[in-house]
Amino acid sequence: MWDLLWLLLDFVFSVGIDALLEGAAGPPRGRPSAARQRDAQLAVIAVLGLGTGVVSGLLAPERILPPGPFEGISLVLLPLFLGVAMHGWGRLKNRCGSHGSALATWYGGGTLGACLAIGRLTTFG
Repeated sequence: MWDLLWLLLDFVFSVGIDALLEGAAGPPRGRPSAARQRDAQLAVIAVLGLGTGVVSGLLAPERILPPGPFEGISLVLLPLFLGVAMHGWGRLKNRCGSHGSALATWYGGGTLGACLAIGRLTTFG
């Protein structure tokens, strides 16, 4: 279990840092492309989600719900729930004429949910 967790953390940090550096550098002239901006935003969401998950686990180490039959089910349920919720929020904002951020997408919510769950699970021994 811990090997998988460290593999996921390594992947998120390596991809996240690469995307942040590439997004910050941008093309030589003009504005970065929309895809590069989105990737940089998702990397920031991932890093902040991991940090928030770890801090919440340190400040409130007790489980909110008793452990279920499957260890780590939050790694599936939380990204799914947040992905659906944020996708709906982004569509609502688009209907009202406002352009949402990368967080208000399926990918943004799913990334945040996965990183929150990973960060929180790292504090449980």
